[in-house]
Amino acid sequence: MEKSYGIYAAGEAVNYGTIDLTGGTGNVGIYSTGTSASGAGATNRGVINVGSTNVASKEYGIGMATGYYNETTGAISNEGLIENRGTINVLHENSIGMYAVGSGSKAINHAGATIDISGKNATGMYIDQGAEGINYGTIKSTGSAKGIKGVATVNGGYIKNYGTISITSPDGIGIYQDAASALSQKECSRKCKRNKKQMYILQLLLTRNT
Repeated sequence: MEKSYGIYAAGEAVNYGTIDLTGGTGNVGIYSTGTSASGAGATNRGVINVGSTNVASKEYGIGMATGYYNETTGAISNEGLIENRGTINVLHENSIGMYAVGSGSKAINHAGATIDISGKNATGMYIDQGAEGINYGTIKSTGSAKGIKGVATVNGGYIKNYGTISITSPDGIGIYQDAASALSQKECSRKCKRNKKQMYILQLLLTRNT
């Protein structure tokens, strides 16, 4: 199957089983277009195996996604909430575990949850256009594929890390930020309350950019 969805939800939705996308290209396991009246979004409590990506045609294999960015008009819509409380396996080249776009979108990898990345140039969490990413769990690489990114924040997206990001593959990056996201992260750091047990790993990266 090509360019299909395992679950497409405008409110609360939960996956307890296995969503296997490995048989196609450009498929999305769970897509949240908004939250419920109580603020609930889409949650994975099972396993999502992410399928393949065709970069040339912009057909990305993604485990969980929320938000839509129109490259022609710059408009952002379908902002929501995605939460991983299970396992997302990013198995193929250039594919993505969790994707959030837009300032009204949020992606959370909870404590006890895992994003396991083994595909070349694949990414665990991709946070774009002012979206917020939070990691309480584990984001890790498996195997020897090159170019793996634990988290990528671009165009003002930002990440708060309270968990573990372990990227040990060749040419891998724990957290990648473009210039706009580095500035966004600095602003968040001024406003966000922290205690001794809460650490933003990104502060190390920001120090290099100042």
